[in-house]
Amino acid sequence: MRVLRLTESVCLAKGAAGSTRKTALKALAEDVEAQRRGEQEIADAENSLQSESSGREALASELAAQTETLKADREAWEQGAGLDAEREKAARTAGKTQEREAELRTLNALLRECRTAEQAVLASQQAYLRAQNAAEQMDAAYGESRRAFFDAQAGILARELAEGVPCPVCGSVHHPAPAHAPGHAPTEEQLREAEQARDAAQQKAHAKKAWTQARKTPPSRRKSSS
Repeated sequence: MRVLRLTESVCLAKGAAGSTRKTALKALAEDVEAQRRGEQEIADAENSLQSESSGREALASELAAQTETLKADREAWEQGAGLDAEREKAARTAGKTQEREAELRTLNALLRECRTAEQAVLASQQAYLRAQNAAEQMDAAYGESRRAFFDAQAGILARELAEGVPCPVCGSVHHPAPAHAPGHAPTEEQLREAEQARDAAQQKAHAKKAWTQARKTPPSRRKSSS
């Protein structure tokens, strides 16, 4: 049909004159190009069909190989080899599960121990702060008692002073501003007791501080050191 059309186009081109001839030649060229494209499309379709045929053959070969593999696996399973392999795999999985459970129990135990240690550290810190506060209060009380005691001693000495008589402390014979004894001065025994109470409070505060610092050490480290 295309050949017939080409023949008609050629006849039309020969019978035309002037501008009609150019139109005919253009139509002829378009027909030639259309024929070339048609032939190319036919060739492409043939190549595509050939590729699809090769693909189908490869797929069929692969399916056949898989079928043989499945058949062999089924025979091995039926003979017990597959069952033994599954049992071995299940045993390995169970062993790993037990190991992970043991690790988890160990981690949970360490976590509980760390939480207990953290609570102990917090409690010891609070006890240390209370002991330190008590020690500071005892030290302040002792300082006030000591000052009052020595002020009282100065007042006692001042009561014995007389104009023209040398002071037993400084040796002066003039006493323009003698010291006055406070109304409530502690005795020497009371001062000694206040000093002992202060020392005991400081020792307790130091002990609390040392215990708190020891509690800050990780439990695993304390066990290894002991």
